[in-house]
Amino acid sequence: MPASLEATPPSLRLGGPERYLALTAALGSFLTSLDASAVNAVLPLIRGAFHTTIPMVQWVLQAELLVTSGLLLAFGRLGDQLGHKRIYVAGFGVFLIGCALCAAAPGVIPLIAFRIIQGIGTAMLLASSPALLVRHLPAERRGQALGLRASLIYLGLAAGPAVGGWLAERYGWRAVFCMQLPVGLLGLKLAQRLIRDDPPATRPQRLDFAGAGTWTAGLAALLFGLNRGNAWGWISPAGLMPLLISAMLWIAFLRIERGNPDPMLDLALFGRSSFAWPVATLVLSFVSGYLVTFLLPFYAIQGRQMRPAAAGLLLAVSGLIRVAAAPLSGRWSDRSGSRLPATFGAGTLALGSFLLSRLTQDSSIVGLVAGVLIAGAGVGIFVPPNNSMLMGAAPRSRQGIAAGILATSRTVGMGVGIALAGIILSRALGNGMKAGSAEAILGASGRGFALAAVIALLTAMICAVARPARNNEPAPIH
Repeated sequence: MPASLEATPPSLRLGGPERYLALTAALGSFLTSLDASAVNAVLPLIRGAFHTTIPMVQWVLQAELLVTSGLLLAFGRLGDQLGHKRIYVAGFGVFLIGCALCAAAPGVIPLIAFRIIQGIGTAMLLASSPALLVRHLPAERRGQALGLRASLIYLGLAAGPAVGGWLAERYGWRAVFCMQLPVGLLGLKLAQRLIRDDPPATRPQRLDFAGAGTWTAGLAALLFGLNRGNAWGWISPAGLMPLLISAMLWIAFLRIERGNPDPMLDLALFGRSSFAWPVATLVLSFVSGYLVTFLLPFYAIQGRQMRPAAAGLLLAVSGLIRVAAAPLSGRWSDRSGSRLPATFGAGTLALGSFLLSRLTQDSSIVGLVAGVLIAGAGVGIFVPPNNSMLMGAAPRSRQGIAAGILATSRTVGMGVGIALAGIILSRALGNGMKAGSAEAILGASGRGFALAAVIALLTAMICAVARPARNNEPAPIH
């Protein structure tokens, strides 16, 4: 970090009312990340309680992910039409209803159904949060606000497994959903009181049901295909069919959007490099980051024979360094623009991933922790300026669409990163005399970390040459 961050002028700092507004607008993102990480940690308990299979209990996570991913663009568009505060406040309400129903679910099938309700609320919260920050805060403090939001996301990801696991161990898995209720109620009350109403669209616009349906179905087919590819075979007819269906649906989606006067996704946004490049680099950064995140527990537990608690601590350390790095990076981008901190962050992620790829079974724990810290810091540094660049390139009338694209880019990057890691691990677990051995896991993890380093380096190179909008202010889109 440059020394200029040590003394930020008061005019560039978030003041009291602005800080409270930013915290409130970011609280929904904290709640959704807390939910995802905590539920993931207690899936074995849910499986045991309902005596169900692993593929079935996986849908407790996947059902919410599919619904959230499919509806992000739709709720972003709806926020532009009706006002983002309305969608955000309603999102808390829907999420809380789903959460309460999950806590009382009598079986795994009802639990999956109630998780779909939670997914609808999650999409409403994630599609509105960055749009509210950009709409209600001046451009010169946008980076700090988005950095604060990123910090709360990482804090939720770090706190969820620890707090949720502790509660579940003492009170059962239902406590994980109960703990979210007071956080959601607090967010609901604060949003109603502290966030100003934003005016809806001046011209009445029709909802793009055809676009929303084809987009959601295409994304669902993609994520389903990525999820089942290892089991069915990536080049088998069954494995290729969901990916082919996804491609056909998205071609249909693009044709629908081009001919729609009120599209869910304004394709004109991608005609501006100052918007398209941040979207592309955001996807790449999450592919790289989730390659590391997914492979790290396998490297630590099966490759290095570390205890699960120690492996969990590594992930917590990565999350905490992101919490610390994100607000500093946001302040940096407010002072010097987004390009330099985004490039530095992606380069730092590449360095950390490369260091991890060079580790062996005999490498010191210091080297492992250093690689994890550097990679985690890189993600924390990259995200706020990237998000500021992306949101700043969209006009005010398209902030909801931009927020939906931002959240969708993150989800797609996560899915692709996990799929690539799954391919790499499946080869290590299923091929040759040493299949499943510590040596095979270490080799596979090293290749995955190296791939993450290459993708992060490519991201840094794109950031270095891409030009953000002048002063990070959006120009009109015609």
